[in-house]
Amino acid sequence: MINMTRFLYLCLIIPFSFGLSQAADLSEGFMGTKWQTDLSAVENFLKVNEKEDLSYYVNPTVEYVINEIKIPQVIYGAYQNKFFAVYIGIDTFDVYSNLRRYITEKYGRSKMKIKINPDRTVHSWKHGDTKIKLKLNEESGDMNLGFYYT
Repeated sequence: MINMTRFLYLCLIIPFSFGLSQAADLSEGFMGTKWQTDLSAVENFLKVNEKEDLSYYVNPTVEYVINEIKIPQVIYGAYQNKFFAVYIGIDTFDVYSNLRRYITEKYGRSKMKIKINPDRTVHSWKHGDTKIKLKLNEESGDMNLGFYYT
């Protein structure tokens, strides 16, 4: 009986743990969507904009959470129908600070801190083939986080 209980426990825990690690691994994709996927063929993805070879999608059926921080909207970018970028608008400085702290803990100190002008700062990380950019425009208050598959 103990062996059967242990077996059932492993059957439930191992796939769950694997799913969490897959979702968190930026080298594979973003939150379960693999890089280079044709987003127009993925269920629940809605095209919200298009310009030449670029298309932008949202998935309103998913609630996005990064390190217990609820993300209101995630925009997926595709070039020639292949998923390559994620854009996340940030509403408050607290969320910006928490995301910066989390990304730094997970991927190390940012490789670059670019001051484009006195009011704009870009922190940049690289993880495998994925670039992460956290941007702050102090003048306008705009803050965003981007993931780019290169």
